[in-house]
Amino acid sequence: MDVVRDLMIHDIEILQQLLGTEPERVDAVGVEVLTDHVDIANARLAFPGDCIANLTASRVSATSMRKFRLFQRDAYFSIDFLAQKAMLFRRVPVATSFAQRAEGEQGERSPSGVDKKIEMQALETDPEDALAVQLDVFVSGVRRRSAEGLGGVTGAQAAAALRTALRVIDAMPEIDHLE
Repeated sequence: MDVVRDLMIHDIEILQQLLGTEPERVDAVGVEVLTDHVDIANARLAFPGDCIANLTASRVSATSMRKFRLFQRDAYFSIDFLAQKAMLFRRVPVATSFAQRAEGEQGERSPSGVDKKIEMQALETDPEDALAVQLDVFVSGVRRRSAEGLGGVTGAQAAAALRTALRVIDAMPEIDHLE
């Protein structure tokens, strides 16, 4: 199975749940390295409202990585699922002091004419093993013969993620084999 439907689809699903929509445009590249299917894929998904997401999935990596990055006009979110950390990077006006910025004052331009800077903020996370939690809820539901608490992804959301995954695959130019 290709890496898009095996790994990237989970990030697509999360992204579409966050944004509540499917992408307007999909650009992608992929390459076969270890198998006869795409083993490394990169997709650029453009959503309404100038939101761009770059997704990469790879079976060929020296280290395991599960990072999710979401770009908007004045902000950038970075989520590291393995480290269970999240960061927000925001473009803000340059101010000479925090008090001035809190009062809405703009501060002075730098000699280079740049009047904005990047502000970084660590976001609170609730570290847990998501797969273990899903399995516990599933087993509990089977034992009780109840779907209560299963929440999560609906069939429609899963179908939307699959549609986007297939668009990613279709957007790839003819795939080259690395030999």
